[in-house]
Amino acid sequence: MKSVYLLVFLSLAVLTACRKETASQPATPTPTPATIPEQLPQLRTSDARVDLTTPLPTATQQDTAFTARGVTIAAEKQTATFISQTLPVTIAAPTPFLALSAKWTSVISKDARFTLSVRASVNDQDWGAWQLSSLDGDPRTQAGLFFFPSESRFIQYRIEMERDAKHQAPFVQDLKFRFISPGATPQNEQAKLRPAQSLTRKQWHCPETSFKSKQQSARVTHLIVHHTATTNEVQDWPAVVRTIWNFHAVTNGWRDLGYHYLIDPQGVIYEGRAGGDKSAGIHFSCANTGTLGIAMVGNYLSTAPNGDALQSLEKLLATKCQQFNLDPLGAGFHASTGLKLPHIAGHLDANASKSHHVCAGTHCPGERLYSLLPEIRKAVRENVH
Repeated sequence: MKSVYLLVFLSLAVLTACRKETASQPATPTPTPATIPEQLPQLRTSDARVDLTTPLPTATQQDTAFTARGVTIAAEKQTATFISQTLPVTIAAPTPFLALSAKWTSVISKDARFTLSVRASVNDQDWGAWQLSSLDGDPRTQAGLFFFPSESRFIQYRIEMERDAKHQAPFVQDLKFRFISPGATPQNEQAKLRPAQSLTRKQWHCPETSFKSKQQSARVTHLIVHHTATTNEVQDWPAVVRTIWNFHAVTNGWRDLGYHYLIDPQGVIYEGRAGGDKSAGIHFSCANTGTLGIAMVGNYLSTAPNGDALQSLEKLLATKCQQFNLDPLGAGFHASTGLKLPHIAGHLDANASKSHHVCAGTHCPGERLYSLLPEIRKAVRENVH
């Protein structure tokens, strides 16, 4: 009987100890996807430079020559083509896509031709299509921006050149590539985006900068419509805007976005250059005084913007016409270009300038968007109260 009592006593003691131990351990709830915060996008970059003043191994080449002034066209030849060997992507796990900016140092006459194309591969064997740089504008600041799938691991570039009528050939000294991972925008933020919604720089996760914008030296007299000459085929448009920011701020050396506003294909409006409308932009062929730049995100050379994007453009233009007391159907003298320009103009309208400081030659905002400007002006006039 004593042994039975002893056994019961020991069992109660063990049970009590277990209860005390369990009670002393804090409960840790199992996290659920709804309570785990999404990581904010982190923009990452990696740089690579190619020296073109010394001979390089090539995949293929035709009539090119390497000189101390850079790669050029061989003597007595009219054109040349150079395709590089494979280059590795030097940034790990880019998200949500791989972007690549390119800038070059060159001596190119007005009528000589130089083009840069880039393609990408996941395995150094199967290659995507060649993407041609937009080459919009000033040969002193030529640069290109390309977009590839995030799994791309190799790139290859192609240079094509042609002499001008005076037989002058281009010389290209170097290429500076920058691989860009803009970071994926949180899904919960993307799901909330709506046409005509306006995002501040903080809301689209513009990287921190100490840049202090220069103020406009004259009141705004002209609203300039652009396209960004970038991809039309992604889902994460805020990530594209962050890529363009890095392209303008770092590759082009502008320290910030050149545009005052951007509008993506969903019709979402993005605050651009720091300082707002009063800041001096960098967007209008080296003749920015008195202008405000609005860029449609995408390439509209052969594709027209969709309805949501156009409606946001028209509403924003109407707001700015009221703000600056501009007639949407009118025109006025623009001192920096020396031209009488529509109050709502396209970037390529600057090409007609005879001023020596104007950087002519752009195709922006693309033929399809530019052709819509007369109808856009009429729609804006109807929205101005």
